[in-house]
Amino acid sequence: MSLLRSFEGKVLDEMRNKLPIPDGEIPFFEDDLLSMSKDMQRGFIVEIKGSDIREIEQQLSDLLQTITSMPRCSLTFESMGYVLRSNASLLWPEYQEIHTKMKAVSDSNNIWFNFGIEQKTALPKRIMLSVFYFTGEIGLTSSDTSVEVDDEFRAQVRAIEKSMQ
Repeated sequence: MSLLRSFEGKVLDEMRNKLPIPDGEIPFFEDDLLSMSKDMQRGFIVEIKGSDIREIEQQLSDLLQTITSMPRCSLTFESMGYVLRSNASLLWPEYQEIHTKMKAVSDSNNIWFNFGIEQKTALPKRIMLSVFYFTGEIGLTSSDTSVEVDDEFRAQVRAIEKSMQ
């Protein structure tokens, strides 16, 4: 009986490694961005695009290394998120790799985390990943010091939202 269960687990893993990510969408809206940036002093968006998952993973690893090496003190608080847009050929393990890397950095650095996912067959690139990062310090949070989510920043988010429609 345990041999059968062992076999079932291997078959399930084998199938999962060949399946595309499930259809569906996890939305990420401008309001999500504004809640992530509330009371923060600095922030950025990085766009990563590629036709190969290895390209995306390497660029994401470099970006996450930069984020984890930023100076922090006991008063630092952060938020981070991503929007993943892919065509139908993105496989479940490839999605999991991206999500796991982001979640691991979030968990190990106590960073508030949010994300959105959209799958579109007509994307020109196989994967498009938008990473958001904001940081602030407790005691510096007043309306005068919050990060300015300017029109250009909002336009980037609206473009991401539009690509998810």
